[in-house]
Amino acid sequence: MSAYVNAHNGGSVVAFVAMTHPNAVAYYRENGDEAFEEKFSLPSSDDGGDYLQDGTVKEVVSENGNIHVKYHFLSVEDRFYETKALEMIIMAVSDDNGISWFFIDEDDYRNEDIIQKTDRLIEK
Repeated sequence: MSAYVNAHNGGSVVAFVAMTHPNAVAYYRENGDEAFEEKFSLPSSDDGGDYLQDGTVKEVVSENGNIHVKYHFLSVEDRFYETKALEMIIMAVSDDNGISWFFIDEDDYRNEDIIQKTDRLIEK
């Protein structure tokens, strides 16, 4: 998770996309360049960005070699001399008993076009 957060916060798009769940990457590629760029644009120090911090594990569910972990983060935006902190939920997903991990935000995790309901281990 720390590598994913560091890629996000550091603006490393290639690493960020590589660690994002493949179903989400495919979904945004299929929806065109504009959708892909909008989804995977990352913060920069020039525009105040949004930075993930204070990650906390909220739930872990394991079943048949699949592990899903629900993390809560603060997404901090600093724009126009105003700082906002919003809660963001990121899911960590492993289908090989924790050997490799991919990450996906909660909205995409719940999107039937990305992750089928039968493949989700965490419901709320």
